[in-house]
Amino acid sequence: MDEEMNKETGSEEAVGEESYVTAPVSEIGLPSVADPQLMGLDTIVDRAKYKAQLIARTERWVSAEMATESIGFFIGFLAAMVFVLIPIIYWVV
Repeated sequence: MDEEMNKETGSEEAVGEESYVTAPVSEIGLPSVADPQLMGLDTIVDRAKYKAQLIARTERWVSAEMATESIGFFIGFLAAMVFVLIPIIYWVV
């Protein structure tokens, strides 16, 4: 094989062989992964979580209220009867 002097780099290489780049990776300029801008998406997710928590809290409150609804109605009805009947009995007697 005939070796010739490479005029660009000043190195010897064999004729017909490919030359490979031996520069550091930082100098080659390889593409890198871009950092996504997720600030807007994070805000949307936080708002959705907050609304979901509000809905869950309201559902728990309504569920507890429905469980005690009949007892509350009965106590309220008795209180109303007492407040109505005592003045009527006092006024009649």
